[in-house]
Amino acid sequence: MTTIDRRKAERVDAGFPVELTTQRKFVEGEVKDLSRVGIRVRLSTLALGMTMPLSTVDAGKGVSALLADAFSLNLNHTKLGTLLPRAVKLARVGIPEDEAGMLDLCCEFDEALGDAEGAVLDVLLPPFTESVQEWCDDLPACAGQVRFADVEAGGTTVSVPAPAAPAAARSNKRDQRFRAFVSSLQPDAPPALFCHTDLVTGFAVRVRVTREAALGAGDQAISLQQVTQAFVDAFGNEVDLRLVGTAGDLWSGPVRVSGVELPKSEPGEMLVTLAFDRKLRLSEMRNLGLRADAA
Repeated sequence: MTTIDRRKAERVDAGFPVELTTQRKFVEGEVKDLSRVGIRVRLSTLALGMTMPLSTVDAGKGVSALLADAFSLNLNHTKLGTLLPRAVKLARVGIPEDEAGMLDLCCEFDEALGDAEGAVLDVLLPPFTESVQEWCDDLPACAGQVRFADVEAGGTTVSVPAPAAPAAARSNKRDQRFRAFVSSLQPDAPPALFCHTDLVTGFAVRVRVTREAALGAGDQAISLQQVTQAFVDAFGNEVDLRLVGTAGDLWSGPVRVSGVELPKSEPGEMLVTLAFDRKLRLSEMRNLGLRADAA
């Protein structure tokens, strides 16, 4: 299963404790959700020896100081002890918007969870027969270059690839793709990034961009921490985000860099999570397709 498949795999809510084996100590956290192939663990920054406020770069450095790229954890250790250990690989470090003083670690299992393990954890895992490819097949292929008169940068109209529009039958609006423009607020800022959203929620937007576009040409075989540091050095922790749909602008405003991912199956790309600095208004959520049931 590819990295993209792992992220698209169906997740189920959890809520049981987990114990991480770090390079210096054991750290307790909570499993927020998991699939057969991955897990999202929430940890206290205090337990990790970090202090708030915390930037994405600081979070990455702190986690790197405690955890190797691959490490082990004990699932529901308060009930099972060390009976259900799991080797994982760190895929992403994020700062959750819904709970202050915490970090989210998104990890990939080295081996998929089985039904017996799900039963021990009292979690009903999705069936092995789920097809992530069906999700991909449900989206039409991207069209070619399309020019929009209202999309400008520095006074010049820019051609950007048209995103894949969601099929009419899809109800998961979070996966709807929009054009995204990410601009630095720093002096002597680099040019804005023209990309597409990979995921949209009420808390944050995740955009997909090539590493070369974001960081410039050069050796791309570098670590997650180095890529995160380079991106924040270039664009800053706070950036300006503009989302554009086929009918024009949908949302614009300041956002905070809250996570960076490096898809292993697409080494030339990176995923950047941008957290809203406030709760979205109902009209904004409607524009982004997050409240399809709103009048």
